[in-house]
Amino acid sequence: MAGSRFFCGYVLSVMAFCWVSLSFNAKTSNADITSFMTPVTENFNTFDGTAAWLADRPQYSWSYTSFTPGGLYNGAGSYATNNSTYGLHFNDTSEIAFGAKRPSSTTNYFFNWTLTNLTGQSINSFRVAWDVEQYSQAGRATEISFNYNPNSTGFTTFGIVGDNLVTAVTGSPDSNLGSVLVTNRLVTINLAAPLLDGQSILFGWRFGQGAGAGANAHMGIDNLSVMAVPEPSVGFLGLLALTCIAGVSRRRR
Repeated sequence: MAGSRFFCGYVLSVMAFCWVSLSFNAKTSNADITSFMTPVTENFNTFDGTAAWLADRPQYSWSYTSFTPGGLYNGAGSYATNNSTYGLHFNDTSEIAFGAKRPSSTTNYFFNWTLTNLTGQSINSFRVAWDVEQYSQAGRATEISFNYNPNSTGFTTFGIVGDNLVTAVTGSPDSNLGSVLVTNRLVTINLAAPLLDGQSILFGWRFGQGAGAGANAHMGIDNLSVMAVPEPSVGFLGLLALTCIAGVSRRRR
């Protein structure tokens, strides 16, 4: 009987350990890059518009500290003038964007996502995709732009191929839009120096003051996706070169 109780206790302990481990991994699974050509994603559908959500996910940082009133903001509901961080949606709380109605000031606010290279290899290139979503209009053309910081060398836009900026549509009076205005972005990043195995990179989205006067729009980011892209192998490059040479030779005949 004692042996049976010990065995049952051992099994329960192992099950508890596994549950805790799985829960931890579920929270931090998008903090690491473990393979090439496999997107690491965030859709914010669990974001509740609180600082606690961010505190539970250390891979994220957000420099705008206002969460009052915070919570979820329904773009299909009444327009609110409060400057705050919000979980933005349009009559669907299962589809959330991370966003804010930022104050009218020259201060930039940054959402940063830290990812660590655990591929066992160096990374030279990334593909990054995201959506910018606009829920309201106001007098300022609020900006959301993208940059990155490899291995703590400083934020930069060097090597970004593609459009990294979205500017809000303005209008009067200040009001919610009739539907969400979604702008898709996809860029390639060619790093100046390889990101070595074990090193981290920050991907950042800047919520900037827009041109114009008055208030900023309710704007957010959604459907983030980061993918490490491998360099073509020497064999592939050689085959590509031979193909090009053959093509030129055929054209000369």
